[in-house]
Amino acid sequence: MSQPRVAVVTGGAGFTPPLQDQVHYFVYVLRSLYNGSLYIGCTSDLATRFETHQKQLVASTKSKGPWELLYYEAYRRRENAYKREQNLKQFGGAYRQLKVRLQDELKAREVQEAAYVGREVA
Repeated sequence: MSQPRVAVVTGGAGFTPPLQDQVHYFVYVLRSLYNGSLYIGCTSDLATRFETHQKQLVASTKSKGPWELLYYEAYRRRENAYKREQNLKQFGGAYRQLKVRLQDELKAREVQEAAYVGREVA
């Protein structure tokens, strides 16, 4: 399996996928701004797929939006992206490791934002 390009999205809801012309498939994690639940998906067009989630056009996510793109991995081969998506959706070790990584990143973001507005984080 080729190594994925990985990004933890730390900005707002918008993003620009890296090297779009060299990458063809994405595994992504969304977080509901409504209830904090996570959604794992796979697509060949991350920007368009994110818009369909935001516009409530995806049956499995339409009742939990709006969404924040929390994380994505980029792959050149569809098979590799699909295998990774399935691996994460089995909620085993790979999912737990990713969740810890995301929680660490979110905590760091919270601390950074708190410092910006001058408040403490518990």
